[in-house]
Amino acid sequence: MIKMKIPSRLALISALLMSLASSSFADSNALLERYPAGTIKTVEQANQALEEVNRERALTQESFLDTKDECLQQFFVSSCLNKAKETRRQEKKIIRAVEVEANAFLRKDKADERDRGVAERQRQAEQAQGRKIIRLPDGSPDDQPNPVGQ
Repeated sequence: MIKMKIPSRLALISALLMSLASSSFADSNALLERYPAGTIKTVEQANQALEEVNRERALTQESFLDTKDECLQQFFVSSCLNKAKETRRQEKKIIRAVEVEANAFLRKDKADERDRGVAERQRQAEQAQGRKIIRLPDGSPDDQPNPVGQ
């Protein structure tokens, strides 16, 4: 094993940590670039975005745990951990923005579908009510629709 002086070992570990954090952070930014605000327009896009959110969240946690393990090897553990936590917080903020938009679209789509169903049922009920015409004793139809249940 090559023995390094402590400052050069710390510099190497710091560089490694920064590259891990920046690559993971770049992935989170790429997620935001693929799904900027207002671009999720279909259920398929929303579901795909949520799948990618779950993947990114798992990668972010994995990256944090790797960085945390690296930090425990250093002399200034708390400073390193604070940087790792801050990086994770920033990544989660980006991931959460995409997740919120995808879930909002899915909620709106479900509400719209429910509203369309209610409107269709109302329309069918009105048509059915309109077809039930009461015949007057003289045989002419009554212009008033028959109330339901009578």
